[in-house]
Amino acid sequence: MNKLALLVKDEEGMTLVELLAVIVILSIVAAIGGVAITGVIQRSREDARVADVNMLYEAAQLAEASDSYISGKPNKEATAADLQTQGYSTTINFIEAAARPNVKFKMIGGGATADKLVVTIPEKAIKAGSKTNVLISEKGAEFIKSLTRVTLFATGTPTPSGQ
Repeated sequence: MNKLALLVKDEEGMTLVELLAVIVILSIVAAIGGVAITGVIQRSREDARVADVNMLYEAAQLAEASDSYISGKPNKEATAADLQTQGYSTTINFIEAAARPNVKFKMIGGGATADKLVVTIPEKAIKAGSKTNVLISEKGAEFIKSLTRVTLFATGTPTPSGQ
């Protein structure tokens, strides 16, 4: 017998059971990976919204520091839309359209104490994937700087450390 015939005769392929086992294992790995990737994507969306809130608060601080834009108004209050219109903020698209007039920055205090810039963001004004924000009511710089995705998208009123 020639060598080619011997090689072909001893050749064995994968059985159906082995092929099915490989497919099942690959399916399990793909399912676990899909769930993990979904969680990473959701957390990154939430982190982006936290950064957006910080950016918007810094835009309000800039507006106040540069020309007393907020404290110069009759009610010492400005909305996120006002900040965008005046060019202090480049975008407010992360805020739901119906909630934009209710996202307010206000100067409080005065008299013996220095004015303090606070922000109010109504509940469900900001979406990150499947989650919406909790109510943020008249919170200052310390609160905003310590804001995390856990406190912004938690259940109830957020209370990060330092506030």
